[in-house]
Amino acid sequence: FPTSTYCQIWAETQRELDTMLQREREEFLQPQEDPEEVMKMLATAYVQYLAILRKLAEAHAHLIHQQKRAAVRRALDGVMGRILEIKGEMVALEKCECHSMAAVLMELQRVPEDIEIPIPKYFIQENLGILQYREKYLHEILLNAGLLEQEAVTAMTLEEGIRVIQVAERARQGRARAAFMRRIYLEEKRHSKKQEQQMAKSPDDAATCIQKVWRGHRQRKETERLREEEMIFLGMVSGASLPPELEAMSSLQKANVLEGEVQERANYSFRHELRAAEGPHIKETFQDEITQCFLECRHVTGRFPDYPPEKTGGSKAIIIEKHPEEIVEELAAKKAQAQAEAEKNEKDKKGKEPKEPAPEKKPQKVEKQVVDEGWKMGPSNFLLMLEEGSSQYQVFWENRDNKADFLQDHDPELIKAGERGEVEEEIRVQVDDVMQEKLLRVKEAVDGETGPGQVKAAKEK
Repeated sequence: FPTSTYCQIWAETQRELDTMLQREREEFLQPQEDPEEVMKMLATAYVQYLAILRKLAEAHAHLIHQQKRAAVRRALDGVMGRILEIKGEMVALEKCECHSMAAVLMELQRVPEDIEIPIPKYFIQENLGILQYREKYLHEILLNAGLLEQEAVTAMTLEEGIRVIQVAERARQGRARAAFMRRIYLEEKRHSKKQEQQMAKSPDDAATCIQKVWRGHRQRKETERLREEEMIFLGMVSGASLPPELEAMSSLQKANVLEGEVQERANYSFRHELRAAEGPHIKETFQDEITQCFLECRHVTGRFPDYPPEKTGGSKAIIIEKHPEEIVEELAAKKAQAQAEAEKNEKDKKGKEPKEPAPEKKPQKVEKQVVDEGWKMGPSNFLLMLEEGSSQYQVFWENRDNKADFLQDHDPELIKAGERGEVEEEIRVQVDDVMQEKLLRVKEAVDGETGPGQVKAAKEK
């Protein structure tokens, strides 16, 4: 099948996965009291997640685009983890590893083969060396224990050896004779062409040759037209020309040879382009933010802040922890806390005793505990992964036009988005060195901090 088929399978499976996630938000988070109903709900989700896993594994095995494969791989890992969590809940509920799912399969119109857990091909390919070593080690253990008989190695007899040598020699002689006869045939053909070129053709022979070429060309065109009309009549083609989908498929088939070359290239990286294009702007933005933060902090606290060392995050700590708005909020919180403590001290001085709690609260807590009893799905480690993968699919891949991407090549914007954070971190380290020296000079000129202060700041570097 073409790549568009597996892209369609991925899209349909992603919609089914979104439906499952929405259902889990609505049903699994509510406490349930009936164990049979809980078991039915878990078994239904288990079978549906297995169907999603099977479709995602098929799409991942046949997709060529490496970034699409990575997105499907994340969804696959999340679905497999979620299946294990649901299986664990089923085992804890029934205290048994074997469950009866006949009623669920009948309701969902599935066959027993649908509850078999498929093994994705990438899992076997990535662990092929370990699996082969494990199989070899197990074979040796069985041989040493006497549980497996070793295949006897039969030696070749003299007559069989002579026969093999004779067959190989006769084949060599046949190939040599065929090459010799082909050489003779090409020499004779070359000699006959030279003789034909020396003899001039008559006008009748030339006219006959032209007629043959023209009649063949006209008949091929007529046959192509009749074939196209027949395809239109049968409904296999919507118009006189092929639709763009079929044209894209034919172009993709012609480019199959180039796809392997595209995928065998080295990993693409746009860090150099990002540094050249966006580096100056990022550097200027960091410097402006840090400078503004210094000025506002001095306006609030009365002095320039100390530049934190690289261990605490450098300028990140300044922007996050020393932001003026947060400082104002902290000061307001401290004032409120001080006022609350002052009021408490005044109350203690006046001798006012706190009121005792009403005795009716204790039985209310007991009643709440009784009401909250019931089964509830535990926290999941894979739902967040599935939700992030679903949002990424909706942003990057859902409305993407795959017709023009014949070679299934990489997407530069996705790679840049992944590398932009690393480039910003590299630039931030460079900006920290520059701004730290600048802060020392400014504190020396404005606040008059010289001598030991600079030595301490240098040691903190």
